[in-house]
Amino acid sequence: MDVSNRNPIKAEKLFEEAIALRDSHKPLEAIEKFREILSISSKYEAAIFGLMGHIYYQLKDLSNSLDCYQKSTNLSPKSELASIGLFHTLWDLGREWDAFAEAKRFLSLCDSEEY
Repeated sequence: MDVSNRNPIKAEKLFEEAIALRDSHKPLEAIEKFREILSISSKYEAAIFGLMGHIYYQLKDLSNSLDCYQKSTNLSPKSELASIGLFHTLWDLGREWDAFAEAKRFLSLCDSEEY
């Protein structure tokens, strides 16, 4: 089903709610709001997956963090934040070579003084 942008006003409201939940230290509730957004809109898909990856990383749920960061980097290959998140998640999973491969992939596309 194509969810490219079925209800942008509702998606924006849900996004504000998700960020407020995240900032109120309610990460699981924030994740649910982000998932709800993804079910009605794909407009900011890469960013949402990146935010979810970060929340899961903070929760030490590395499996879900990895999944979200991989989706984010696939959707937005030049996102440095998603790439760094993916790098650290892979590293923490003991997959150092995969982490280095991600850094190499990103740096082949973009210049970065911070990476």
